[in-house]
Amino acid sequence: MFWFSILFMLIFVILEIKHIWQEKMIKELAVSLFLLLISFAYALELYLNTHFLPNPNRILFFIKPIGDIFMKIMGMK
Repeated sequence: MFWFSILFMLIFVILEIKHIWQEKMIKELAVSLFLLLISFAYALELYLNTHFLPNPNRILFFIKPIGDIFMKIMGMK
């Protein structure tokens, strides 16, 4: 899993970063790099069998009610 994560990051950097940088899409670059770093951190945590990051399910448990309220306000549900 860890090595697959590194391979994916390298492929993304080789294929996409140059294009995103040339198009001056800084926000997209920041979001994609943030998501890659988070995924890399979780892969590293699994590889080393440590528990220094929060469980994503616990985070979603707190965010889901807020998302449901937002969906009702926007009329999407």
